[in-house]
Formats: sequence, C-alpha cells, structure tokens
Amino acid sequence: MADIKSDPESVRLGHIYALLVEYYYRSGDKQQAFEEIQKMKSYPDIDVNYYLEYNMIKDIYATLGEAMDEDPNDANHGTSDPLYDPNAGFDYNDDNMDQSIEFEEEEVF
Repeated sequence: MADIKSDPESVRLGHIYALLVEYYYRSGDKQQAFEEIQKMKSYPDIDVNYYLEYNMIKDIYATLGEAMDEDPNDANHGTSDPLYDPNAGFDYNDDNMDQSIEFEEEEVF
C-alpha cells in the first residue's frame, strides 16, 4: 500500500474538511463552517491553516464573535499545499529542456 502521507496526489483528511468548510462558508452557513473547523482542530495532525485561507477563517470567526487562537504569522495559510500550488515541488531548471522528444509514427487504418 502506498504511503499516503508522502504521496502528493493523495487526498488527506484535511482536504475533506477544507472542502466542507469552504462549502458551508460559500453557502453562507458560517456557523456550520466554524463547527467543521473545530472538528479539524480535534485532529492533532491537521494544521487548519495549511488547508484553509486565513481571511476565510478570520471572517468566520469574526462573524460569530469567536476569538482566533492562532497567530497568522506562524502558519502556511492555505498556500503551500502541492495540490493547490502549481509551482510547489517542481524544479523549473531550463538546463534540461534542450533534450528532444522523439515519437514513433503509427499507421492508422
């Protein structure tokens, strides 16, 4: 079985919760979005700020009058996940780009 934690293509529990939070937030149900964030926080391995944008979390908390318990300077804030950041984990070194690619032609009937 593949190691899910090291596979950037895998869907993590944090992704599922993030989708739920974003769904409820965009639907206008900030109370339910807040409750999903609380569920996320119940898992010690899930960094909420890794999966959700800070401004969305801040808006949810502010709307409900809840105090935020996390320092925005200490987290990723939804920007470093390779599934969301198209440049994460890729080395764009042009030194290797001069290699040609050859294709075999096939007859089509």
